[in-house]
Amino acid sequence: MKKILFILLAASIIMGGCANYRNIEVVGADVASVSVVSLNAVQIVVKLKVDNPTNATFEIVGADGSIKKGGNEFAVVSQVAAQQKCTIPPGSPSVAEIALRVELTDPFSIFAGGIKLDQLTADVVIKVKQGALTRKLKVKDMPAGDLVKQIKF
Repeated sequence: MKKILFILLAASIIMGGCANYRNIEVVGADVASVSVVSLNAVQIVVKLKVDNPTNATFEIVGADGSIKKGGNEFAVVSQVAAQQKCTIPPGSPSVAEIALRVELTDPFSIFAGGIKLDQLTADVVIKVKQGALTRKLKVKDMPAGDLVKQIKF
């Protein structure tokens, strides 16, 4: 009987401490730096403003997505392996830096129709992990024109 009570108490403490993990969200993003990789790819460092209301530190373990131009895929976004861990500290909103590679899927579309920044949107999935707990932060149809304006070579 004591064993069952101990297991139930331990499970309730663990689940109670992780109750807010679903409330982790990306509230903003800024471009910190840009480097050209090839004619159709750049590597950018993005400062993510993340609200982490939990009492735990999370690690960003993956990110991928796409940038769309008028609803059609324009570029593919993927996380670049970092030398140090990218973490999201607990508590109030904080900033986490993440290195991303952005590769154009059709480079000729730039020349064909030009780019209207208000037509660019981003869909990105960021995987965060804390111990055995993994959460996907999804950003859908985020206006990407403001991020593109910040890119200066």
